[in-house]
Amino acid sequence: MESWRARSRKTRSIEGDKMKKGDLIKFNGSWAEAADLPRVGIVMNVMFNGRTKKPVSANIFWENGTTGNLLVKHLEVINESR
Repeated sequence: MESWRARSRKTRSIEGDKMKKGDLIKFNGSWAEAADLPRVGIVMNVMFNGRTKKPVSANIFWENGTTGNLLVKHLEVINESR
């Protein structure tokens, strides 16, 4: 039986592998609970690890009009672009 950590790592990598420009995402970082930060945004660009070719971080255009760069592991794809 898999531990919850193993399952969460699989989920993160699957979500990250699917992420692409134009996707609608939700921020799942633990610090968003306490702060009044935007939680929904659109992926503008995805940066990949040069060795493993897996997504590492993404530039996000947030719902309040600001932009930011976050690690993919803190993001969840809500709706994929076509």
